[in-house]
Formats: sequence, C-alpha cells, structure tokens
Amino acid sequence: MNNLSKLYKPENKVLLETISLLNFAIGFDKSIASFKESDLFGFLERVQNYDFKNYDDLFYILDMFEDSFWHISQYISSQIRRTHVVMPISRAKELDSKSIGWIARQNGITIQQKLAQGKVLGVKRYGFRDNPENRVLKIVLMRLVAIAEFRAFDEGLRNKIVQFIRNNLNEVNHKAQITPNNILLHHKHYAKFYKIYKWLNHLEHVMSDFQSFKRNVNITRENLKKFIALSLLHKNTNVRILPSDLSYSQKDYSVHFETKWLLDCDIEKYLNSENDLKSFKNKCLNFIETNNALKHIAPPPDKINSSKSKIFIDIFRLYPMLYVNSKYIAMPLLLKQKINNKIINANHTKIIDMNNPFYTLAESLLLKNSEVFNVFLRDIKEFVGESNILYYILPDYINVFDFNDKHKSIRAYFNQAFFINKSILAAAKMLFNGELKEKDTLLYFQKNNMEEIYVTPILVRYKDELKESKSKGLYLEKHPSKQYKNNIKNKDKIVQKLLKKCLQNGVKALVQNNIKYYKNNRIYDIPKLPKEEVNNDIHEVKLLYKNSHDLFKSDIKIIQDDPKENLEYYKELIEQKENGFILWGEKLPKLDMGVSDGIKDEKFNLVNDNDELDFKNEICIKDQFIIPANAEKIIAPLFLEDKNINYSMVLESDMMPFKEEVRCRLTLQYSYDDENIYTLIFRPLDGNLQQMQAKWHKGVMKQIRKDMSHIYPPYPPIKRIDELQHYPKKDGSGENNLFEWVETSIKNIQQLTPKKVQATVYSIKKDYCFAKDVLRHEVICYKDQFINQTEWENIKEGDGIFLIKEETKKGYKGELISTRNTHIQLSPEKIKQATKILYSMRFPMISIFNGHSLRADDMPNSFRTNISNFIEFMDNKNINDDTLKNEFLLFCSMMHDCSPIGQYLVDNFKDIKNHRLLAYSIGDAKQPWQEKILQLVFEDKFIKQIPILAISLWRSENLVFDKIHNDKIHTLINESIQWMNNIKTPVYQPKDSKIFLVTPLLVNILEVLLSLLRLRQKGFDILNPSDKNTKELIQKLIELNEFIMKKQVVLRSYLNLEVKKPSAYEKMPNLIYALISLIKGENSDSIKIIGVNDGT
Repeated sequence: MNNLSKLYKPENKVLLETISLLNFAIGFDKSIASFKESDLFGFLERVQNYDFKNYDDLFYILDMFEDSFWHISQYISSQIRRTHVVMPISRAKELDSKSIGWIARQNGITIQQKLAQGKVLGVKRYGFRDNPENRVLKIVLMRLVAIAEFRAFDEGLRNKIVQFIRNNLNEVNHKAQITPNNILLHHKHYAKFYKIYKWLNHLEHVMSDFQSFKRNVNITRENLKKFIALSLLHKNTNVRILPSDLSYSQKDYSVHFETKWLLDCDIEKYLNSENDLKSFKNKCLNFIETNNALKHIAPPPDKINSSKSKIFIDIFRLYPMLYVNSKYIAMPLLLKQKINNKIINANHTKIIDMNNPFYTLAESLLLKNSEVFNVFLRDIKEFVGESNILYYILPDYINVFDFNDKHKSIRAYFNQAFFINKSILAAAKMLFNGELKEKDTLLYFQKNNMEEIYVTPILVRYKDELKESKSKGLYLEKHPSKQYKNNIKNKDKIVQKLLKKCLQNGVKALVQNNIKYYKNNRIYDIPKLPKEEVNNDIHEVKLLYKNSHDLFKSDIKIIQDDPKENLEYYKELIEQKENGFILWGEKLPKLDMGVSDGIKDEKFNLVNDNDELDFKNEICIKDQFIIPANAEKIIAPLFLEDKNINYSMVLESDMMPFKEEVRCRLTLQYSYDDENIYTLIFRPLDGNLQQMQAKWHKGVMKQIRKDMSHIYPPYPPIKRIDELQHYPKKDGSGENNLFEWVETSIKNIQQLTPKKVQATVYSIKKDYCFAKDVLRHEVICYKDQFINQTEWENIKEGDGIFLIKEETKKGYKGELISTRNTHIQLSPEKIKQATKILYSMRFPMISIFNGHSLRADDMPNSFRTNISNFIEFMDNKNINDDTLKNEFLLFCSMMHDCSPIGQYLVDNFKDIKNHRLLAYSIGDAKQPWQEKILQLVFEDKFIKQIPILAISLWRSENLVFDKIHNDKIHTLINESIQWMNNIKTPVYQPKDSKIFLVTPLLVNILEVLLSLLRLRQKGFDILNPSDKNTKELIQKLIELNEFIMKKQVVLRSYLNLEVKKPSAYEKMPNLIYALISLIKGENSDSIKIIGVNDGT
C-alpha cells in the first residue's frame, strides 16, 4: 500500500481534508457498502452538515469491515476434502470404491487373507480453507495491518486481525489466483471483503501517479469551496438555486460546479482566500450574514434525534408540520423535480423549475406511482430519525380503501403509523373546549387538488363509557365525506397547476415565503389566490345527507381549523385513547348476514354503525360465529344497509363437516383489488384448524340446528379463602383483603363509642376532685362532668370511678364520669356513621359467606373472633334506630348457619319485609331453624317465594338437590309459566329515573328456572324442549326479549353471567339468552355463571 501511504503524510493534509468533505457530502450507505447517488440539493445539505472530521475512504472501509470480520472469525468458510491413505483397519472410518479396488488387488483369496497385514486403503476427510473467499479475506486483512502503520485505527482490532491471520489463515495461499464465486459475490459478509479488496486495489491505482492525483484533488477542493458557499446561501438566504442533478465521481474524487444553477447572483462574490475549509466556511458565513444586499431567511430546523418520541405530523402539505414533545416544528418545503428521468431533491428550494415536472407530497397521495411517494417518505424518516411512532393527518376526501397501499408504505418506514382524518382533529378543539353538546352536527369543508369541495359531517354523540374522559362522554362520529360542489376554475394555468400540485394552503405558503417559479429562462412571481368563497349552504348539505337520520337534529356548526391546533388536539386524542377513551370513529355501511338458530331468522352483524377499520383495513367482528356440527356448508344471505343484495355468504371447506361445533372469530377485509369488495375470513378458536375464506354467491339460507340434550348451567365458582384475601378491585388498581375490610369496619364502629378507664379519687375539692388512673396519670374531674350528681355528692377519697380521659394542654380531665362502668349509647350522629359503615360491609360479608361458614377450619381465627366480639358489642347497645337495626339484622343473616338471629327470623317470618334476610340465612338449610324457614317459604304465596329462592338457590350449591322435593319443583315451574302468561306489564319505572326496568319478580322467576335446570345433573328430566309447557315458556321468553328491545328496557339480574353471544342476540339480556340456550341445549358452552351481583 505504498501509493496509499503517501496520502497520509503531513504535507498532504489538505488532500485528506478535501476527500473527507467530498465523501461525506456524497454520503455512504453502510447497508449496501456503497456511496449514494446524490443530486445538488442533497449534496448541499450534507456539505452544510459536515463536521470537519476525517471521512476518508478508509473510514468507511473500517466502518463496514468490523461487523463482517467478527462474523467470519466465528464462521470461516471451509470445504471438506477427501484423500486416500493406507491406515490400520481400526482407524478406517470410511471406505469407497477405490478402497474396494485396493483390497481386490491384495494377495489372497478371502477378505481375511487380503487384509492379513491389518491395513486398508481408507478415506480421510479434512477441512480445507485455501479457497477464493479466504484468499480475498487474507489479502484484505494483511493490507489493513499494513495500513495501520500509517493510518491509525483501533489497536485492539489490529491485534485481533494479526492473531486471526496467524491462527486461521496460514494454509491460505493469498498469492494464488482469485476467481470470483457466489460466496464472494453474494455472501452477506464475504461480499463486503470482496468490495474492500477491489476498493483498495482502486485506491492504489488512482494514486499510482500521485502528482496527477494531487492536481485533480486540488481542483475538486476549489469546487468544494464553491459548494460550501452555495450551501450557506441555500440554507440562510432567499437566493434562487435551480434544483439540479449533480456530476461527480467519488472514485476519481471529482465534482463539477455549474454556474447555471444560480439565477440571481454570482458565487464568486462569496468566496475568500482562506485555504483551510473550516476557516473558509466561517468567513463565508460571516460575509453572508452581514451582507444587507441579501434577503435572509430562517434556516430549516434541526432534525429530530429522539428514538422514542411520538411524532404528530400534518404530512400531506407542502411544508409538513410536526408536533413533537410539545413543540411545533415546520419542515422545509418538500418538493421533487424530475430531470433527465431522475427524481431530484428540491427541498427548501426558493424557485420551482416549471420547465421540468415537479411533485409534492400532497399530490403523491393521489398518484398511483409509489416511487415518488416513497422518496418523500424517506425525507420524512430522515428528518424524524429513529422514532417509529408516527401519527399523521389524512384529508377526508381520500377514499380510505384507495389509500391502503400508501398506508402500507408509510408503515414500512414507521411500523407504528396511525392516521386520523383532518375533520376529526378540527372538531377536537370544540370538543375539548366544551363547545359541543350531544346531537350537534359539525360540518367540515375541504378542497382537494382538483378544487372540488367536499363536506364531512360529524355527529356529536354521547357514550356513557366515556363520561370519565376529557370529553365528558361526548364522541365524534365521522360520517362519509361527499362532494359538495365544484369550485370555479382559475383561468391562470400556472395557478391551476400549482393548486393541483400544492393544494390551496400550499400555494398560499409559496406566496408567503416568496417562492418563485422559473420558466423559459425567466423568473416569475406566484400569483396570489383570490378570496375564498364561504361554504355555508347548510340546506344543500342536508340534501346530500337526507337519508342520514341522526344528523341535523340539534345545532349545526361549521368547523374552522388551524394546522397547529390540529396537531395539538391530535396529541390530546391519542392521550385519551391510551387512557382507554376513544373519542372518535367512523360510520361505516352496515352489513349483516342472515342466520337461523332454529327458532327464527336473525341477522349476524358483520359491520355495525360504530365499527372502524384498523391499520390493516380489517374489521374484527366481536361476536363469535358457531359452525354447527355435521354441517357440510353454511349459506347466509347478505344485507347491506338492511337491504337484501341478492348475494349469500357460502362457507365450505375440505375440513367440513366437523364432528363438534366450531367457534370462529370473523375478520372482514375490504379490498378493491379483489373481485369482491369484501373478504370474510373465519378463524377457528381451535389452533389446530386452519382459517377458512367465505365465498359470495346467490343462494338461500340454510342452517341446521344441532340438538343438545342434558345441558345444565354450571354453578358459579366459590372463591377460596386466599382469593377473598386478595380480591381484585373493580378499577384494577390493586387488591382488597375482604376479611381485613370487615374487621377494620367493625373496629371503626366500635371506636365510635369511647372506652372508659378506671381511676381512684385521692383529693376532693369544692367543685372538682383529683383521681389517678392505672397508668398513674392525674385526672381532674369537675363536678358537672358526673353523669349522676348524687354520685358526686357521695364521693369519697379512695373511691373508684369510671371516666373518659381527655388530654388537654394542662393535663388530663375526665368526662362522662360515673361510679359504675356503664355502656355509652351512640349519639344520633354516631348512629348514622355506624349505619353507613355497616352498609359498606355488605359486599365483603356477602362474598365471604358465599360458600363459607364461620364453622369452617380455614376461616381466619382473627376474623371469627372479631365477628363474635362485634355481635356482643352490638347486643349491649340499645338500638332504637330502625335503619341501623335493619342493617345489623342483614349483617347477621349473611352468616347463615352461624347467624345469631335464626330464631328471631323464624318467630317473625311473616313480619319480615326484607326478603334478603331470609334468603341469606337459609344457606344449605342444615340447621333446624334454617329448614323451618325454608318450609315457611314454600308455604307462603308464590310471589313471596320467588324473590327468596332466586337468591338462596344460587348461594348454596346443594340446596336445589337436597331440600326441594319433586312436587315443589313442578309447582314452581307451572306457577312460573302461568304467571308469565298472565302478566300484562312486565316493566316499571323507578322514581327519579328515566329508564324502565323489568319487574324484579319476573327477573327472579327466570333466575329460579335457571337454577332448577341444574337438576338435570342428577338425571331429573326437567323443562324438556319437547314438552308443551317448555315450548310455551320459550315463546314467552322470546316475546319478552322483543318487548325489552322495543321499549329499551333494562333487565338487572342477581346473577353475573359471562355469555359469548352471536351478534343476532347481542342485545338480548344475558339471563334470557342463557335460559333459552340451556333449555334447548344450544350454545350452552358459551355460558358461564361467574358469580352473583348482590354486593351492594
């Protein structure tokens, strides 16, 4: 490397600096180990960013070399070769045909005779590394070791290279011929060494005539000075520089500067005599900054380097605007020009060359050509840096389905890319500022690049699940955008072209930033746009949306937006989404398919009014679809916006029919590339089954219902003691220990009554006396603090008294003093507090004693003791307040077999108004008094039996089996059906409520019937679907559901059901759906009873 070494002599420092700037300005792509293709503006940007460090060829060689060296040092290329050696038979591991021939030629007749010498010609295998790729590897490594003598690099790396050559490449003949093979050409790491090999050969060649090389580099240096000056003008001034291609050769270290690029100034004016490039740049910059003849502009912002920042960007505009870490950043003008069939960078230009085609990001959104779009995306990615989280704005007039490919391209650069339509962001300001109310209609007008005006209505809805959000429950529902009208075309063709390319806001920005255009060797101003017409013809908009019945019911507001505010509110929307509140969505065309469950035809919803497309342009249907067993195919008619479109969904597969029903999750894909707009995918929950794709055909609906008998509801699982000690909070913020909850509450009630201490009187004065308590504290006791004045008059020294000790600044004083330790009764205020605390214990007490008893061995001892002490404490209180008394009775009844009020409940059965006292106390009915209560229940009227049984039958796993006789069962069923047939109004409206509820008695009947179905588990033939009364019951349940749906009635059940329902029954109350399904034996495996809802 003698020629190359000359470059690193001190006298050639200037040459090295020139090469470093040129290499840096061209740019190197490490992934392909090659210098980039550069144009003028890209070159100027990198010249401006040059940091005057060493970027010679060896810098890039070492940078790309190191990773590959570490890999090859672990996985060096070698071939296995074979040779033949006469060896002892014991060492022969392999024989071949040549070995057999050798044996045949030996003396003797038999094999034993031929091998009598104990030797054989065996095959010996050995590794061989002397191949073309390792020859290249060795040459490169040896040259790098030599280079280290005059161009220093990491000493540790150099030593490892020397050691690797000595230990692994000794057998490699680097002087042998090198024939390029597939490994050298295509292997990820050896190919880099081959490039370095050729690169080093080139460097030796180009510097073979060093004087000529030096002259060429010095010429390049003078040109680079011009590029430095031009880069400063480009960044800091309004000088017009034509976007252009660039003529350069990295291999020859040459770059050409052309004066035609500058349209309104001479570059020679900005040059200076400094030879050092850094000094030259500083002096040049100072001259430009102090030159009043130039119009200075704000330089483009620095690039973003954070890898985790969320990027909010209004991307489809001439000057993309970002909002990052609460700061607004306006990117420079993004523009590309097509020159000599190449896409040329024209970013931050001050003049548009109308002699050549040009492209903008906003226009590329509508182009089919993805090449230009990807070029812009690379600009965005380079500016943003490593962050992969991109939230961008999409104009409303873009068809989201047509945009699918563009979105995929964006996600190729930002794997966490997400978009929101501009109308939603414009409306978000009004949403967060409290300017909206439910049912308001917002109108957003927007122009596309063809000057067509589109309108997008947004309906303000209320969702109860969003009431804790910043919108206080309000939700923005975007309706489809429609063309409102065509704008009058501007007669100026240049303006028309600019509007098509840049959109209206872009043209205004060009005028504002004094950007001009160049055509036919002349510079022109961009004309100002005429004043815009106001779009406010609401009547015309209403005609467009006459079939959208939810719109225009309240106030109608025109949305005015601001680009910066759009981004700020974008961030607000995303923050709300991350907190679980999605405040916006789209109204998509409704799509259903007809299915039959064997009772009546229903619709299975594929797309509902609230569904939104995800990033993949898919809708994942919430409801699971059940493929019945033994069904060879499924045919279901399609309904678009509730209209039969004369097409059916047909599902058939080689896997069908299935022996058992198969549950599937459905995904609906939208695609205009396929023959059909929709593609419906069935994904079985069973991971062993492959997904299936439906076909669309004309046809009639068929559905075979599978008969499933002997189905019974599961009993809700009983919480273990340890689960009750770690009971998750409703809000998910942690856990509660229900036992500690009760014990703490009990102590809080007991602490409402202060505890008296005993003291001994040792000194008596006229109106007070002194006493000492067991802690030897002196307590002053005033006459008026004695409860009974007679006791004060008869007090003597040495007498014992009981008092409440209160600490003061002067010491202790006594209150509520008496000579006897009497219990302190609760004040009215304390009674209210005690009642409130008792009420708060309902949930933990009901949960603890559901399936557990104080008698159980696993019941915590402290809990058992505290309960006992609390009952004794309450017994000593003279409770005259009915509210507190009733709450305490409920507390006691929850302990069922250990309840201290069992006999009280038996004696006062007819007078007890709260049915829960009786329901909770029954338990398993193993105590005599519990059996008596159950007997009294069955002897009572039907309407009084049902509310009690609806609770007690679901709080004891065995009560329905052990304590209810057959005659009682039949009576309950018959009376239930009879009552349902006779009821006229199954709903009521609570006071001060706007909602209607199903009457509690009717709900209790359904809960009791569901519990009786558990008798099937013991072989009891109950509510058989073939029975007349069962069919009658099913029909009444269907009618009840239709009534509930029509009147929007709420059914509140004691049972907590987890039900996976088909979309046809999505709105059917869980209790009704579960009862019908379990009676008929359909979809019963989708029903779980996970608990009860009686905690409050």
